[in-house]
Amino acid sequence: MQTKANVQQDPVKIDNLMKQGKLGSLLQRVTQLNALNAALYDGLSAALRPHCQVVNLDFNVVVIGTQNSQVANTLYYQQNQILAKLQRALPNMNIQLIRVRVSPHF
Repeated sequence: MQTKANVQQDPVKIDNLMKQGKLGSLLQRVTQLNALNAALYDGLSAALRPHCQVVNLDFNVVVIGTQNSQVANTLYYQQNQILAKLQRALPNMNIQLIRVRVSPHF
């Protein structure tokens, strides 16, 4: 005699699915990166905005990606001001450092 597996037939709310497992952690990560990008863009000049974005948050280090070394150099000289603005905008992330990476495929 075989027993049937207990399969849930009721629909599950999408909110519950989004909070579970890997999908929930991925959604949380995307939300963090979007918040960082918004705070970064608020602190940058209009000329720099199209050329850079937050590409990673590694513990307390924000990694900003850019297309070329000229923009990276400009960001390097503004990193203290950018860091202060990110820390004020997102104090719960405890951001300690900014790194700028150049990638031609950005």
